[in-house]
Amino acid sequence: MVGFPRSSVTGREWTRNWRLVVAGFFVTFAYSTVTSYGVFIKPVQESFASSRAEVSLALSINTLMYALSAIVFGVLSDRLGPRKAIVLGGAMVGVGLGLSAIARSSSDLVLFFGLLAGMGVGSLFIPPSTAIISRFKIKSTLALGVADMGDTIGTVIIPPIAVALIVTQGWRFSMLLLGVIAFSLVAVGSVVIGSSFSESGIAADRSSLRESAIAQAVRMPFFYLILALYTPITLSVMLSLAHLAPYTADIGLPPEAGALVLSVVGASMGIGRMTTFLLTEKLGLRIAVTLNFLLASLAFLLLQTKSQALLYPIAAVLGITFGSLPLMLYVRIASFYKRQGLGGVLGLIDGISWGVGGLIGPLYGGLSYDFWHSYDPAFLSLATLMLGTATLNFVWKTRLGKSVYKPFKDTSRD
Repeated sequence: MVGFPRSSVTGREWTRNWRLVVAGFFVTFAYSTVTSYGVFIKPVQESFASSRAEVSLALSINTLMYALSAIVFGVLSDRLGPRKAIVLGGAMVGVGLGLSAIARSSSDLVLFFGLLAGMGVGSLFIPPSTAIISRFKIKSTLALGVADMGDTIGTVIIPPIAVALIVTQGWRFSMLLLGVIAFSLVAVGSVVIGSSFSESGIAADRSSLRESAIAQAVRMPFFYLILALYTPITLSVMLSLAHLAPYTADIGLPPEAGALVLSVVGASMGIGRMTTFLLTEKLGLRIAVTLNFLLASLAFLLLQTKSQALLYPIAAVLGITFGSLPLMLYVRIASFYKRQGLGGVLGLIDGISWGVGGLIGPLYGGLSYDFWHSYDPAFLSLATLMLGTATLNFVWKTRLGKSVYKPFKDTSRD
């Protein structure tokens, strides 16, 4: 198990901080019930006699609502503490998935899965992430990686379970069970947090919040650089999670293979998260980010070969980049902006990026398939986008850029 030096904190504080990481693990695990939606696309499309774009729209709306709610839950976490924000959002996710099980049309899915569950998803990352960053004075990158392993392990476990239930019990029962799992995981997380992280536990000072950290953040060029780097990641992640499973079926593999592809992506995201600290320490943040974007570009380009032999290695590469890139940017954001009000700032950046990328990604993939009867144009677009983002990241030469991309160290010590 990863350990953290304890010299700067008391034993009680160290225990409380680790409880927060464990709680984050359970809460992020719940997110995998949402990202497993890709395995439902084909059976739901057949059930409703809808187009792939119509069924994919529910995931696009879900991610858009996540984007909007991330801002709200970020501020709520700053003011009320993470526990209340997490419980409220987790209830929305569980109820939304449960109601999706009785949907009668793709429009119902947009309402239940897209709007209701999507509004709750914002609580599954921003509150635990900002709380961990605020509490861990050293090695916050590793602490975030451990907490985010919940999503990783969930993405490995949940899709095969969902597919098995779809095959034996139908997609409705499978969706209902995911709703129960999501709420149960969030409930466990809230219990682990306990009352020690209450309204005043880690919330930022209200006088500082009144000065509007968000208003200060949006006046800085760094804010827009981060958006330009982060949004292509979210677009790629959401298109892949929505359409890799149906793509797998389209190239002649059984439904179980689609679930396995998502599991490989999830497991590899964990590898990416847990190796981020070592990679950035060895290469520096600028080179590490650029390398990850280039690897993602190559992976999307190779998907056009439709090679069954390359499918799982490609999924592994995508997963590693999907896991490491957001974490690199999270920690850089935390080190650049003041910790007070961080939840609101991180929620705004996360919200805009996931809103734009999440809305476009799944829908664009569905439209690409409906229009060209192939995912090739979508994957080629993503390969080009990743290459362009890698170039932007590497050639950023302003004074601000140089300060941002100095050799990486965990600046949470500061």
